[in-house]
Amino acid sequence: MTSAEKFGVELEIITLTKGLTSAVMPMGAAGVKDEIYESMVSNADASIELFHGYTYSGYSLACVATLDAYAEDDISKHSANLTDYMAGIDLASRDGVPDARAYDVMKAMWDKGVMVRISGNSLAFSPPLIISKVEID
Repeated sequence: MTSAEKFGVELEIITLTKGLTSAVMPMGAAGVKDEIYESMVSNADASIELFHGYTYSGYSLACVATLDAYAEDDISKHSANLTDYMAGIDLASRDGVPDARAYDVMKAMWDKGVMVRISGNSLAFSPPLIISKVEID
């Protein structure tokens, strides 16, 4: 289950990279709704694909290993059970200094060895898909 499915968001386009393999090996994917894909293909002057880029392209070992790991370890089900743990936190803005609070928290967490991403005043957590609840807590 993706976050979009959990929160009832209907995606039209999605790009995926590091999360597919937890950055163990290069792998990327792009997905679009059938209507978008069909429109792109049927209106193209020549053959077309959803090309991701050279770093993540055509790495068949990554595809095989990722699919095997997802199936063997049931990673999709495991990560779906952790969706309440994999979230973000919205912080209140400081008057006159937008986004400063999130940056300060991110920097303080980095100094303690915890990586967190920020977007505006939101903290985003992206633990590995194989992480346990105990490790998160």
